[in-house]
Amino acid sequence: MQDEHLKLVDAKEREKQRQIQEKIMNEKNSRDLQLKKSQHQRRKEARENLDGEKKFVQKHLDEAENERLINLEKKRQEREYFAKMMEENTRN
Repeated sequence: MQDEHLKLVDAKEREKQRQIQEKIMNEKNSRDLQLKKSQHQRRKEARENLDGEKKFVQKHLDEAENERLINLEKKRQEREYFAKMMEENTRN
């Protein structure tokens, strides 16, 4: 009888230890999953920020190129106008 009682107490203790170990593993898995999600979120945000910065820089590069082309066209028109004026002056 005492032997059976010891076996039951031992079985209860082992079950209690198993439940504690299971709880610890569940908490660890939960923390690991949360860490993985937060790392994924940070990498995603970093990629989005980088893409946004690239678009911002490209937009300004495009604007600068357009402005450069406009200035070149203005200079060409001015040269053409001055050449025409010089031609008229030499005729007169």
